[in-house]
Amino acid sequence: MRSLSVAEHGRFDVVLCLGILYHLDTPDLFELLDRMSDVCMRAALIDTNLSVESEEVRSWRGRPYGGRRYFEHDPDSSPEERERASPKRSIDNPEAFWLTQASLLNALDDVGFTSVQECLNPGLKRRRDRQTLIALKGSRQALRLPPGADRVRPWRWSDRAEDGLHANQRRLYRLGVRHPWIRRSVARLPTPARKRLRRWIVR
Repeated sequence: MRSLSVAEHGRFDVVLCLGILYHLDTPDLFELLDRMSDVCMRAALIDTNLSVESEEVRSWRGRPYGGRRYFEHDPDSSPEERERASPKRSIDNPEAFWLTQASLLNALDDVGFTSVQECLNPGLKRRRDRQTLIALKGSRQALRLPPGADRVRPWRWSDRAEDGLHANQRRLYRLGVRHPWIRRSVARLPTPARKRLRRWIVR
């Protein structure tokens, strides 16, 4: 995996990365995604565990990616002990880094995949922290946007739990539904104060 290259292995229509990514630490997992993109001409099938929260942020090529640490081996263990360990663990690195879904999607975009689809059925041993994704290679298309809409680009997925939710699913809205006096009080605030309050509540 760490030596995958076009020069040595060539290019392929389909690349499989099944149960591997979450056994790698940074920067190896990002480098693997980058090399997969190099050798992939059409689609990459990725099955991996994901972190449900961004407990730690790692940087690669100047961009942040959230996730959590996972301990593969005792740091003081010998190479022989690691080799005798479960075949479901890493080969040598004592730690791995599990990306969040948002960070994995951002990383796939950053290395050159242009579309990502999620495979939900058949859902074999489906867990909330395990996903099967199909990353596609294509040509980036210019979007026809109304005036001013280009300010939202480039799009980045967010690890914040309530980003991207409809307003009626945010905590401020739900508080206002349960307690109308809160909604009325917030509505009387000046616009800047109201925006700051909303940002504080949805964190």
